[in-house]
Amino acid sequence: MTPAQVVLLVVGILVSVGAVQAAIWIPITRRLRRLPGKLRDDFAAAGEAIVREPERVRFVRAHAGGGTLEIMGAAGLGERRLLVRSLRTTVEVPRSEIERVRIEKWFRSRRIAGRGFVVMSVASGDELALAVPYAVQDAWAAALAPPGVTGATAARAPAPAPSGAARGRPRGNA
Repeated sequence: MTPAQVVLLVVGILVSVGAVQAAIWIPITRRLRRLPGKLRDDFAAAGEAIVREPERVRFVRAHAGGGTLEIMGAAGLGERRLLVRSLRTTVEVPRSEIERVRIEKWFRSRRIAGRGFVVMSVASGDELALAVPYAVQDAWAAALAPPGVTGATAARAPAPAPSGAARGRPRGNA
């Protein structure tokens, strides 16, 4: 094959892969953008006032027994429940079951760029986490806090321990 044919082959493969990716992700993205509106409709149909407007989030449920469920969707907080909706499932958590709320950068070995986790401990022993932008994580934590708790429940997670040099240990060969 000549260099020109190799270049055409590579360009053809890249265009084909791009077309397949577009065919997959464009419809999914469109459906995900509609989820906050569907949550508003769900709250309106139930006659429930919205405490925290629905927005797109990543939701992780870590079962006390071990397994996890991670979904990409939208979450909204009503007077009586937290509602998380993805393209296939709806997760409903009564606010009365939320026992403790804390803010973390990591959750179950996961970290998402530009997002922090608002972690909720529930009565069943499970932990639920919403990955939300850093700009709104304090507002989510305060809104999810159990009644009678002032401010966002648990304060932020403790800062990581300083590196060896900061603790007075020598670095390198010094």
